[in-house]
Amino acid sequence: MNRTLVDASWNQLDEHDDAIGQRFFELLTHKYPQYLELLAEGGLKEQNESLPLILEIVTWMEPQSDDVPPYMSRLAQLYKEQGITLDDMENFREVMLEVLDEFGSQYVSDWSRDYLEAWNDAFEVQVIPAILSSMDEAA
Repeated sequence: MNRTLVDASWNQLDEHDDAIGQRFFELLTHKYPQYLELLAEGGLKEQNESLPLILEIVTWMEPQSDDVPPYMSRLAQLYKEQGITLDDMENFREVMLEVLDEFGSQYVSDWSRDYLEAWNDAFEVQVIPAILSSMDEAA
């Protein structure tokens, strides 16, 4: 994962965090309408407000660390309770990358495919494994 690109792009995008969160859920429910009901109920509805926190956590998570930030552990528990699977997380990652590409193209002066790949790596190498690990521990 290219931490420099993730950090640099988030530093330019964080002022748009509310719009990024709104766009993520808008696009997610458009592409995957099966999540409408799930997002309307319980704790997953809160994800709309806390999505920027996940992106912020990505910028300081240590690669391959066994330490999972408490927020990610709570998210994993919520996912487990709601029956969220790896396939769902892959859908979330796909949509988030689309949103980051959309906002990055607008607000990051030198946005390129390299930035998008860095974010993809962050989700594949850090975020999703951390959530899956926490879900396994909660089992």
